[in-house]
Amino acid sequence: MNSETKICQNCQKEFIIEPEDFEFYEKIKVPSPTFCPECRMIRRFIWRDNCILYKRKSNFSNNEIFTVFENSSLRKIYERDVWWSDKWNPMDYGRDYNFTKPFFQQFKEMLLEVPIPAHTVYNMINSDYSAGSNNLKNCYLLFMSTNCEDSVYGFELNRTKDSFDVIRINFSEFCYESFGLTKCYKTFFSANCDSCMGIWFSKNLVGCNDCFGCINLRNKQYYIFNQPFLKKEYHKQLAKLSLGSYEKIKNLKQESKNVFLKNIEKFYQGRHNINVLGEYINHSKNIFNGYYLNEVEDSKYVQMFLHLRLVIVID
Repeated sequence: MNSETKICQNCQKEFIIEPEDFEFYEKIKVPSPTFCPECRMIRRFIWRDNCILYKRKSNFSNNEIFTVFENSSLRKIYERDVWWSDKWNPMDYGRDYNFTKPFFQQFKEMLLEVPIPAHTVYNMINSDYSAGSNNLKNCYLLFMSTNCEDSVYGFELNRTKDSFDVIRINFSEFCYESFGLTKCYKTFFSANCDSCMGIWFSKNLVGCNDCFGCINLRNKQYYIFNQPFLKKEYHKQLAKLSLGSYEKIKNLKQESKNVFLKNIEKFYQGRHNINVLGEYINHSKNIFNGYYLNEVEDSKYVQMFLHLRLVIVID
């Protein structure tokens, strides 16, 4: 079987279906796609809305509740605990299939009738204003997060404590306004750091302690703007920077960016991979157009997967 070029019925752009893709579609007995990979991704993401909370009436109790579905949504929304209870019977919404009507029309009609939970959460302690999360304690406005404590304003946090304004943080503690941290402690205004402590305004550090405004360092300590200092001199210089000033913080961000621009950037973010194409991929093999993956193999057009070892094409 040869590769085939198709025109996306949605955006009208060309896209290619490779022979191994056809083999996969044949294996699971589905037709080849008529949407290009990007439009298929957009179509999937339409079902993901876990980052905004709305106040609306419950269709069960008529009480005001917080939910990921806005008031204009036609879906019937129940309180999460009610939805999981025996106070209603999903079998009451069963219906016969009408072979004279399109399947998706009937599916849509059923979706609008059957209630759904206000938001997807479980095992939450004092963390009511979160969604798409589980095992949170004393957290506020966390989304797509798990096993976190005492953290606020975050997205995709895992086993993180005492952190504010962070995105994609794993196994970290006391972090602020940072992105892409793993096993970090007291890391502020930084991105893509691993196993670091006492880091400020830095990027792409691994195994570093007490660094300020640095980039691309490995196993270093007491550096400021990529220049080494003795311990005593490092803390003396740090005290002069007046980190308590908001205006000074803005200036230091810009100074750090100037240092970043003078240094090389990795062509992609990822570690310990074989034959991958995408971004933020770790410990993976044979990936084509994948993003935010960990321990994934033999996959195409996938996003946000962990520990997947299947030959798969997500459409």
